[in-house]
Amino acid sequence: MGGESMPLRVRANGRVDDPRGIPIATGTGDQLFPAVAHHDSKSLVVWQSDFDGVSRVRAVRVRKDGTVMAPGVFAISSSDHDREALRPVCWT
Repeated sequence: MGGESMPLRVRANGRVDDPRGIPIATGTGDQLFPAVAHHDSKSLVVWQSDFDGVSRVRAVRVRKDGTVMAPGVFAISSSDHDREALRPVCWT
């Protein structure tokens, strides 16, 4: 996401499982402002995706081992309104 910064898995004791990060959003354009919600053994990662001047909110579910769950990346928003770039996230 955003080229240099990728999500890391960090354990409760502070150990980082993936010091080089986990590639999640590898598409073209800017992948910005990630947010994560965790529940049991999985997480929901959301971010703003900017491509050709159009902003969308995208998401992916990730297992505790760092693998992306099917179907992979999916859209949270489908229009280009500024408010849809805000990414509060929760998973229950």
